[in-house]
Amino acid sequence: CSSDLTSEAATLCIPHLVAALKSGNEAAQESVLDTLCLLKDSWSTMPIDIAKSQSIVAAEAIPILQMLMKTCPPSFHERADSLLHCLPGCLTVTINRGNNLKQTMGATNAFCQLTIGNGPPRQTKVKRILNLMSP
Repeated sequence: CSSDLTSEAATLCIPHLVAALKSGNEAAQESVLDTLCLLKDSWSTMPIDIAKSQSIVAAEAIPILQMLMKTCPPSFHERADSLLHCLPGCLTVTINRGNNLKQTMGATNAFCQLTIGNGPPRQTKVKRILNLMSP
């Protein structure tokens, strides 16, 4: 019972952590990121329904984390990236070979079609293309 109360308290704190991540100074953001990463590390040891509910609430931080990754130091990037990879709703696709992508698609308006499992294909815009040259 006490672990359920602790988990519920942690779940209720997550929106406040997300708000602090959005509005805090760099030191506060680092502290919030540390806390969210510790919470993420505990998800594997708690009941699946609690872990899922916490990750869904923490997913509110996705756009903030993505924005902060553009401006924060490299130490922040690794932890934020690790957190982003386990939050629901965040999908990262790495294109290892982009042969002729620029010539075919023009500027940076490239699209790709992504199929996950047996689901229907989804079209998604490629937001950033780093290496357009073939290896």
